[in-house]
Formats: sequence, structure tokens, C-alpha cells
Amino acid sequence: MRHKKSGSTSVAETAPTCNMPSERSPVKVIGTVEVAAMLGMNRQSVAEAARRGEIPSVRVGRLYRYSAQAIEDLMAHRRPAATDSISVLIEARIAGLRAELAALEATIPATDRRLTGRE
Repeated sequence: MRHKKSGSTSVAETAPTCNMPSERSPVKVIGTVEVAAMLGMNRQSVAEAARRGEIPSVRVGRLYRYSAQAIEDLMAHRRPAATDSISVLIEARIAGLRAELAALEATIPATDRRLTGRE
């Protein structure tokens, strides 16, 4: 069975068109290695975070692709959680040591406190 060619319609004329506003700028797309460098992570951790939905991404085949602007926005809003938690732990430890010191000073007789200068 032979198909007749019906007119000279090109692929461009039959392809669907995108009705996106023309004033939108193109999105800069970057790969996992670039995101890892930006975030200070290794590439496996970035891919796992993308898989869990923690980092905005699009999967293209086996690869993840990221909007550079979305990653920059993520970095701008990301709090350094590790630093914050370390600061909280240090402050708690200092408070605990101060309480221990106060308890120990209360056990020192008044005569010995005069010698140490803690009266």
C-alpha cells in the first residue's frame, strides 16, 4: 500500500506551537555537578536530594537538570542549619558549666572565697 503525499506541508507547519509570553527570558539550566559545587555538596547527595524533592529539579532520562535561578533562590533562603545547631549546643554547654561553677562556689567556705577573689 502506497501513501500519497498530500500537499507540501512541512514538519514546522504541523508541529505544536508554544504560547509562552515572548518577554520571558530563557531559563539557565545546570547539571548536578554545578549544583554540587554551588551548594558545597557531593553530586550523589545532590541527586538524592533532588530525588526526594528537596532540591527543585527536572529529570531528563537518567539525569537531573536544575534551574540556576531556583538554586540561587534556594541558597539565598537556606539557613546554615549545622552552624545554628552547633551554636545552640555550645550555648547550652556554657550555661551548664556556669551552673556547675555556681554550685561549686556555693560549697566553698567564705574564708576560702576571699582567698580566690570570688566574694
